[in-house]
Amino acid sequence: MDNLKTGKLIKELREKKGLSQKELAERVFVTRQAVSQWELGKSSPKTDTIYFLSKELDIDIESIFAGQLKLTKEEKAKTFIQVVKEHEKKLKKAVILFIIIIVLLACLFLGYYFINSYRSLKVYTVIYDQTDFYAEGIIVLSKKDSYLKLDLYHSDVKEMELYTKNNEEKEIITSSNDSSIYLQQSYGYDEYFNYNNIENNIKNLYLHVILKNGKEYDIQLENFKRYENSELLFKEKDDITDGGSNNIDNSVPSKIKKEFKYEDGTYYLEIKQKDTSIFISYLIDTQVFGVEENTGTSYKSWNFDINSNILVYEETDKNFKVINNFEVNISNSGEKEKKLVDYFIKNYKEVYLAEK
Repeated sequence: MDNLKTGKLIKELREKKGLSQKELAERVFVTRQAVSQWELGKSSPKTDTIYFLSKELDIDIESIFAGQLKLTKEEKAKTFIQVVKEHEKKLKKAVILFIIIIVLLACLFLGYYFINSYRSLKVYTVIYDQTDFYAEGIIVLSKKDSYLKLDLYHSDVKEMELYTKNNEEKEIITSSNDSSIYLQQSYGYDEYFNYNNIENNIKNLYLHVILKNGKEYDIQLENFKRYENSELLFKEKDDITDGGSNNIDNSVPSKIKKEFKYEDGTYYLEIKQKDTSIFISYLIDTQVFGVEENTGTSYKSWNFDINSNILVYEETDKNFKVINNFEVNISNSGEKEKKLVDYFIKNYKEVYLAEK
């Protein structure tokens, strides 16, 4: 399109119609300044505006593009091809601009994700397993807060103290007057764990134990990182495979595979029965079957090691103070534990673990 020729033609036809620039602008939905720019040859009408101009000025679209009246068939065909090419160019520019915007938005999203979410959630298990003591717990960390639950399975515990030790310098985290420790904190003033230094703190986590007979012990807790959100993109969880096959691990009981949800090596099921919330889990790598019952006023948990036939039970009040705990082989439980062991077998083991 020749801007000067088109502008001259628009002015000629506008004056012939007895229209002012403002009147023409209103009819084709543009400003008076836009019409002035056309007629001076400094810009050209957009494709959609040309349609309205052709109606108001009683002229075909090809003539506006060519900037002259009375076109021959050959000239009209040539002008039409030119119009199509110009439209294609504009369309390509619009598509390219759209793609650039999408890419920029994707980059912004990924940048935000990396800054705020990538590797921001970490889950650790802590454990100590020796002849005299057995302790286990979990630490959950995010960039906003942290959570710790630790239990020492010993009937004569008087007091415990959790601390870290770096270069022989002892820093107390918290203490307890029974065999359980529970912490929940938000980062900031007087925090127990510093998120940026958490790896070093957890590697040097100790428990000072005082028994009722006055004996004192210091034990170093082992830690294992169980989860970290380090995947670059969200994706559906793959089925569990065995030696590269596409079949779910055959060691998982069929009822669990059918009724439970699966995530990160664990099958789990949540049940609500009146005032009791029940959480059941099955860890594939360790083959530990766990049950947690929460009534709001008390918390009961059974953790059953399928390979060793050992059941670990704990009951706490709503403040996580231990009321009862024991560890027993379910095939040889004593009278004291029998009622709770039988309850677990009848309501959970026989229901979910009966078939392998």
